[in-house]
Amino acid sequence: MARGKASFTRRFQTLGDKWILSSGTVVEEVLYEAGMECAVYNAVHSFMIDMNDPWIKDKFLASDWAEISRDPPAYPPIPEAGVAYLSSFDHVRTVLYIFRCKSPSPFAIAQQLPEHWWQERAWGIVGRLALDVECCFILPGDVAGIDSDARRNRARYTGNIQPISRKRMGVRGDLFWRSFEEPQKDWAVVETLKKWSTFSTKYILESSIKLPRQLHDILVHRTKEVGRVDLMRGTFVPGLMMGGPVIQQLQIGWGLGGTNVTRLFRGETTRIEATIDLLTLSLDAIYNVLYFRMAVIDFMTMYRSLIKINATEASKARREALSGQQKRGRAYSGKRDTFQDILHSSP
Repeated sequence: MARGKASFTRRFQTLGDKWILSSGTVVEEVLYEAGMECAVYNAVHSFMIDMNDPWIKDKFLASDWAEISRDPPAYPPIPEAGVAYLSSFDHVRTVLYIFRCKSPSPFAIAQQLPEHWWQERAWGIVGRLALDVECCFILPGDVAGIDSDARRNRARYTGNIQPISRKRMGVRGDLFWRSFEEPQKDWAVVETLKKWSTFSTKYILESSIKLPRQLHDILVHRTKEVGRVDLMRGTFVPGLMMGGPVIQQLQIGWGLGGTNVTRLFRGETTRIEATIDLLTLSLDAIYNVLYFRMAVIDFMTMYRSLIKINATEASKARREALSGQQKRGRAYSGKRDTFQDILHSSP
């Protein structure tokens, strides 16, 4: 970890505009001091604030934390009319495969069933969320992320002093929402667990480090492509944690000031309940899946509109520069040499 802290210090010393709170507290300085206390990697080493982490919350004054917590991602509540509407259809009850499994019930042996069973049977809809989105697919099966691959290999270059370093593979994820128009881009990531337990090592590592880091890579690279953090402030990159019949949303976005700090928000856990009589409660989990889809599409739409605006402004700037050159040429009052004059004066 000594090398990691040295790298962390170098990055802190080269940070751009910092996030200064109303009290005068510099957020990056608090995160740096917290990061130097850690013996292992923590989200603060990426200048990321886990908004559900009581340890990092205690590093700030209550008034500072309230300011940092402003403007979280919106989670629109599921309308009561929508619940009543869906619950009124008998076929909604019959299509849920897991409720037809009686001997034994999957809920009774949840810990023995593999991750892919729940992913296919209970959450199969997740893999189909991008079917009607142009050029997009959700890639299953332990795929490497495009943006984490770019981050890990950004220092590779051709040189004649040192041998070229070996290419490193990006961080793998269970599901990636990817668009396939060139250049290909990732927009969201899903991680799955065999068993849902917020105290398990796998949940802690994947929800606190692995998935947030992947979402962070996506946010940073889409922001670089847009050109400015301010343009992406208020935009969140969505992710999902799925384990057994339980699902949880994670979203990451830029802090409210500066150009370095990101904030990680976790939604409430929802689950498919064990009995058909509690189908209404299960609809909250289904709604979370649909909200995830909406969040990804909103993120893509916002990004593409900003890219289009940037392209329009760049084109306008080029036209103005060309127009200025033409005006300067017309304003030249001296006698212009003709092509024949140039030939005759040449040695």
